Amino acid sequence: MIADLARLVSPWDAPLIALEEVDSTNEEVRRRAAAGAPEGLVVVADTQTAGRGRRGHSWHSPPGVGVYLSILLRPNIPAAEAVALPLRAGLAAWSTVASFCVQRGLVPVLKWPNDVLVSGLKVAGILVESTSGKDGLVDVAVVGIGVNVVAHPMPPELEPTATSLQAALGRPVARAEVAARLLDELRRAT
Repeated sequence: MIADLARLVSPWDAPLIALEEVDSTNEEVRRRAAAGAPEGLVVVADTQTAGRGRRGHSWHSPPGVGVYLSILLRPNIPAAEAVALPLRAGLAAWSTVASFCVQRGLVPVLKWPNDVLVSGLKVAGILVESTSGKDGLVDVAVVGIGVNVVAHPMPPELEPTATSLQAALGRPVARAEVAARLLDELRRAT
């Protein structure tokens, strides 16, 4: 199932790792960052077994229906400046979703700082995690974004609050197209 996403290219001129399954793309990027991976490393997965959002919430990540990706940044900036990273990532996710919605006259909403809603339902989520070095500068930031792309049965607890691009637009949407556009928007935003 990952073949459609495996052809993606990191716009940072860094490796893009496509995995069938991973616990969390953010965790995989953190592990690779600790091993010296370069800025711009992208990890994309067909499914996550322990995907998560802010405040410890889980992110429903079934195989073949979403875009689950994380990017490694090495900003080397003060923590006060790093607070802009989730906002920039949110704008990139919003812009990506908006580019698909405009054809249907839908206007997505960015619920600051980490949710993108279409018709009041969550279609994308953002999680940015960072660490600081001994000098107090943020030396590693992991930007994770999940986008519900293909319509699929949601768990009962998510049915009232979540949707997919396909369900919102009433037409098929290609995961690879969403992921490629998202990567381009993230590159411009970070």
